[in-house]
Amino acid sequence: MSWLDDYERHARLTPGLLALAPIALVLLGLGLRNAPVVASIASILTVVGGPILIAQIVRERGRRVQADIYRGPTENPTTALLRLQGSAPSDAVRQRRRRNVERVIGESLPSLKDEQSDPDHAASEYASVVAELRERTRDHERFPLVYAENRGFGFERNLLGMRPIGIVVAIVAAVLLALAGLAHLAGYAASIRAFDVVAVEIVTMGFASFWKFYPSQARVLTAGVIYAEKLLDATASL
Repeated sequence: MSWLDDYERHARLTPGLLALAPIALVLLGLGLRNAPVVASIASILTVVGGPILIAQIVRERGRRVQADIYRGPTENPTTALLRLQGSAPSDAVRQRRRRNVERVIGESLPSLKDEQSDPDHAASEYASVVAELRERTRDHERFPLVYAENRGFGFERNLLGMRPIGIVVAIVAAVLLALAGLAHLAGYAASIRAFDVVAVEIVTMGFASFWKFYPSQARVLTAGVIYAEKLLDATASL
């Protein structure tokens, strides 16, 4: 998987693999994980770029979730931290960040009057500024905190995007394992070990619970704010 960088592996591939993990658990519970056919299929999928496809699908689902979250009254956190209208953060912190941003981009940010008289234009200006700041802070070694929080935000966002798939896959896997266990009890699957099926069933239900309760919009919003703060604070060293 060397063709994926660190961000893609952490923020995109990992949520995808977590969603698909119950499939591997089913194969494990049925004693098929080391079967030649299964091993061959896994190798082929890896060689032809399966991880890249997974990362791309996860990325698209995450982007859709992000668009839904920041639509309407919920504003992009970086813009919210720069905008003069609003109560957070404190005026001193906000003004310091605005001065640093203005110094970096070489122009003034929208004033309170600009925001009130033409909010759409002001929003467009802030979006342009944020995009420029992201480009200026892409050096991972120089801005490790920005990179780490961006990666964390991407992980939480993509995890939420994969939540429906993760739940469905886990439930289907649990049902298949339950059917396999019943078949074993009825004497139709003597090669299956009852202990393996029960153990894997428990883990699979754990995955279902994880997808049900862990990913959330609140976690995405919190990660977004933390990333936005690190991005703006990085302007002090630009």
